[in-house]
Amino acid sequence: MKKLIVSLTVVAAILSSAVVIGQTEQTEQTKMTDHDPVSEVLETFAQKLQEVDRTVKDRNSRLRLERALYYYQSSIQFHQSNWNRQALDHARRGLRLLELSQQQNSLDVQIASR
Repeated sequence: MKKLIVSLTVVAAILSSAVVIGQTEQTEQTKMTDHDPVSEVLETFAQKLQEVDRTVKDRNSRLRLERALYYYQSSIQFHQSNWNRQALDHARRGLRLLELSQQQNSLDVQIASR
């Protein structure tokens, strides 16, 4: 009777571990096929950072650019740590700062050209 209980316990343990292994493989496959919004936002952020005029002498524009760079670096670190919510939040904040800076610069150019 003891051998039967031990053998049933071993079989149950093997089956449960096989189920767990199968589930982890499925989740890894779905992670690979799932679309990652953080990566897309980071790519957009990197492109926008390359397009930014870094020769601006306005103090506020320089501070906005420095803060946007900080948000870019921190969002990359959060993404590498799998903290996707924080990574997405910082990337969006940085993108908003870059947009604000571009709007302000274009407004300054319009005012100067009048």
